[in-house]
Amino acid sequence: MRIGELAQQAGVTTKAIRFYETRGLLRQPPRSVSGYREYGAADVERLTFISTARRLHLRLDDIAEILRIREDGERPCDYVRQLIGERLEEIDQRINELEKLKTTLQELQRYANTLPKDDGSICPIIAHAQHMPTGASVTTAEG
Repeated sequence: MRIGELAQQAGVTTKAIRFYETRGLLRQPPRSVSGYREYGAADVERLTFISTARRLHLRLDDIAEILRIREDGERPCDYVRQLIGERLEEIDQRINELEKLKTTLQELQRYANTLPKDDGSICPIIAHAQHMPTGASVTTAEG
């Protein structure tokens, strides 16, 4: 089957397939005489596995390690259990950070409702946040 058919069967984009190939998660397929990539049922299974692991927010390096362990003839379940535990800890930490952020934003919202007259700052709401405890802020994916 060609890349478009593989993408459709696995529920991913052709761009994702090419990306996984460059990362070594999916083998480079043989090509037909006309130059098209030729995939098989094993590729659908592997790509579906990769897609499911990504939906669980496993990192690409983790997925590569799971696949490597399996290719070495071992079951990667112990490693996957460890990863799940790590992700749960990260989620708990993120939930804690988000709860702190929610409290901070609620306080800022209350402050915004009693906003003083123009004090010359760019925005007195943000200026007020500068004086709040540092533990009440959260870092985002952007930094």
